[in-house]
Amino acid sequence: MSKNKKYQPKLIEQKSESNKTLKKSPFWFYIILVAIPFVFVILLELTLRYFDYGYDFKYFCSGF
Repeated sequence: MSKNKKYQPKLIEQKSESNKTLKKSPFWFYIILVAIPFVFVILLELTLRYFDYGYDFKYFCSGF
């Protein structure tokens, strides 16, 4: 081999799972993905109110 030529190995195509096309998720998946945090917070709030946990805010709402 002469010093002027660079060694270029042959490229071998390999099949792997990463070359597969990705499947697009259905629209309802994104709706559920966004809804889960809201449902969690609402259920947490309802549970805390049911067990009467937290401060009593009747002092701030004396006019009602």
